[in-house]
Amino acid sequence: MRFKPGDRVKIVERPMTAADAKSALFFDYFCNLTGTVSKVYDDGTLTVDIDLDSLPEDVRRRHHEIEESVRRRWLDGLSEENRDKLSEKESAVKLEYKILIAESDLVSLGKSSEPSSSKPKSSASASASEKKSSRSSAEKKESRPTEADLARAEAEHLKEIAKRIQSGA
Repeated sequence: MRFKPGDRVKIVERPMTAADAKSALFFDYFCNLTGTVSKVYDDGTLTVDIDLDSLPEDVRRRHHEIEESVRRRWLDGLSEENRDKLSEKESAVKLEYKILIAESDLVSLGKSSEPSSSKPKSSASASASEKKSSRSSAEKKESRPTEADLARAEAEHLKEIAKRIQSGA
């Protein structure tokens, strides 16, 4: 598999075929959207978290309208007292725009999409550059929290919110 979770990708521009309609893995309006791979499946499909900025203006506007509607509906379900206790961050609702797509319909937005320089690097400077980039990517991997870390932090945060609500009630 070419892609792994976290990879930046762009959906290729091509016409939709009858096979696409049957599989529901590709639609014309997917063309040129960008995003991040969130999950890779064994059958060659991937879930991509689409960048909202890459959506057409009307779709992006509708997405934000739905997001606001969901937020209002959720807040309307809370008591006024509990609503007042929520911070701005806690009351925000962020809906993701994810699609399931075949791996063959994606191109990487990694090094291959960067314009190549007209002057080739010497092998010594290229080697030093590779070492530096591999070291920095290793450091980034080490500093990134694991799924367990995130789950633990989320559980602690929810407990804290529950305590605040109970102490104020």
